[in-house]
Amino acid sequence: MLKQFDLLLAGPGIVFFDPFLLDDFVRQKQVASPNLFPSFLDEPAISKAVAQAGLLLPIYDIPPLDYQIVLNTSERSVIRAEWVRFTTSPFSLTVGQQGRLVAADAYALMEWDATFYQELGCDGPLAPQVATAMMPGNYQVRIKGFAERDYRGRGPKNIGYELLLDSVAELTIRPEELDTPEVDFVLWRPGQVGA
Repeated sequence: MLKQFDLLLAGPGIVFFDPFLLDDFVRQKQVASPNLFPSFLDEPAISKAVAQAGLLLPIYDIPPLDYQIVLNTSERSVIRAEWVRFTTSPFSLTVGQQGRLVAADAYALMEWDATFYQELGCDGPLAPQVATAMMPGNYQVRIKGFAERDYRGRGPKNIGYELLLDSVAELTIRPEELDTPEVDFVLWRPGQVGA
């Protein structure tokens, strides 16, 4: 599977999630506020459970730009080698039986509305959130950040993140692996002259 779409980002990051699984978790943990960040960031038991279950794949803190998102389940990247800025270690992601994956502006977690994301149309145009059909299952995900290196003016013409998704029988992330240093996901900052 290879899917590409554009995401119009206004907030400080991108989040990937299955809206049905995330809503089940929020209800089970009785997170009452529509702003999920305080619980997900400040309550260690909840943040570890979210990571271990692969319920949320975040790309933070990045400037608000229009990003290309590539979902790739093949074994080879489709990004030009000269554009690649980094490739991460594997993260965990789970897609439930409804087969729905959402890529959204981080504001999705600040104003959580499960019904909106569960009913969001698939593969829409440039927007702050996009839903796409995805095979249910567990995935190890390496994120490849890319930006065209030869640019002037407003910024790179080709900038974004390729998610290399490897289907696995079960998620292997362990609690001791959750305290790894944060990844710098920034590819370009407005005002930056060159790469």
